[in-house]
Amino acid sequence: MLAESFTVAKATIERLMQEMGLKAKSKIKFKIKTTDSSHRYPVADNLLNRQFNQRYQ
Repeated sequence: MLAESFTVAKATIERLMQEMGLKAKSKIKFKIKTTDSSHRYPVADNLLNRQFNQRYQ
């Protein structure tokens, strides 16, 4: 309707969609991905020679 230059209230769209049995697509929630440390790829060289000390155990 908006593409055809109609001015329509949100409630009207909701009612029409409900009458037609239509539902809006919902966004997919963000999925947290953790690091996969058990891979078979080579680990990059430590070019900066950083030494990280572990303070807490």
